[in-house]
Amino acid sequence: VPTYLEDEHGDVFSRGAYDELRQLLKRLFHTLLSHSLAPATWGSRNTHATRYIQAETYKVFPVLAKCQAHYRLHTLITRMYPDFVRHYLKPATGGVKNEENSDSEPRTKHTMSSKVSLPPAKKSKHARKY
Repeated sequence: VPTYLEDEHGDVFSRGAYDELRQLLKRLFHTLLSHSLAPATWGSRNTHATRYIQAETYKVFPVLAKCQAHYRLHTLITRMYPDFVRHYLKPATGGVKNEENSDSEPRTKHTMSSKVSLPPAKKSKHARKY
């Protein structure tokens, strides 16, 4: 549980409350997606998406609204939203690239034996024992 998520007494959210918050945000992300309002990145969101997420989250977790510039909610969403995009949004390039049908040449793996081993550029100094 991130330490910036605190209740009204200054205690960090319980694991149960944190899980409930994450589930709520995931449902809200899906709602944005079903209404074609889900942005490709959270930084590119529109005002409607932002206000919707804030309003619905603050109904259930009003303590999150008691911070400057929606810091707690914004930080959590910024951490969660990329995973949602990766799993539920198609890339703007027209879908997931299929490596089997790729027109590009296959990449070769470089092994350590293919690299030339050079001596260290600078020798370390050791104290002589007499």
